[in-house]
Amino acid sequence: MENNKEQNNLGEAHVPAQYVGSEMNAVEKIELASEAEAFYFFSVVKERLLDVNRWTEFAGGGMSDFFLTDNAGNLVQRKATGGDHIRIDIPGPGTQTGGWLRLGHD
Repeated sequence: MENNKEQNNLGEAHVPAQYVGSEMNAVEKIELASEAEAFYFFSVVKERLLDVNRWTEFAGGGMSDFFLTDNAGNLVQRKATGGDHIRIDIPGPGTQTGGWLRLGHD
């Protein structure tokens, strides 16, 4: 059985290093009845992850707004790709370490 540390390291090679701000590691696991069902579920989840401009909708709305931008900070209406940034608007006072999340390159 995997412990949380092992589960959190599964995608470590694909996530940029964090230098400032707070850290939160979240893990979700699901077991499906068949390989075909797992492939279908993966394709749905992958498309949702890349559709940053709809994250607020997927999450039920209300608390934060998510926007996809290109590497120059211009809002874009498409799926995320390497070099893009994610703008997150959270109601309330901001943090001193706030900024942009930059997506990795392929």
